[in-house]
Amino acid sequence: MNRLKSDFSDDVAWTNELKKAGFDPKKKTIWILEGFLYYFEASRAQKLLRAIQAESAPGSILLADHINDFTLTSLQEQASNKWLTNTFSSAMEAPETALAAVGFEGVEVVTVGEKEANYGLWGLPVVPRKEKKEVMRTYLFQARVGGDGSGGKE
Repeated sequence: MNRLKSDFSDDVAWTNELKKAGFDPKKKTIWILEGFLYYFEASRAQKLLRAIQAESAPGSILLADHINDFTLTSLQEQASNKWLTNTFSSAMEAPETALAAVGFEGVEVVTVGEKEANYGLWGLPVVPRKEKKEVMRTYLFQARVGGDGSGGKE
C-alpha cells in the first residue's frame, strides 16, 4: 500500500499523485471520506467532490459523512476555544442535492441513529429530517458515479 500526502488544495496535483501511485481512473473505485468534508469550506468541498466524480469510472462509489447547518452553527457557537471554531468549516443540509449538483447519482442518505445506521449504539430519539431542522445531525451517504462517461476521463 502506498501512502500519499496532500493538502487537497490543488485537485490536479493530488489526482496526479494518486495516478503516479497506481490509481487507474478507468477502474471502479470506492472513495471513503469519513470525517473529512466538513473541514473544508463549502466551495472547496464541492470542488473536491467534483474532482472525485470526474476522475472516477462509472459505477464507482462514494461513502462519506457530513454535518448539517444546525450542527455547524451549534458547534461554532458553543466552542470554548478557537481551535474547534475554526476547524469545522462547512455543512451540507441536503446531501442529495449537493451530490447531484456535482454529478453523482443514486444518492442514499441516512442520519446517525436511524435504523440503517444505528447498530444498537444510538440511545437518543431520532427526529426525522422532514420534521425539524433545529437538530444536530450527521449524515452518512452513499453515491455512485453515473454511466454518462464523464468519470475517468483525463
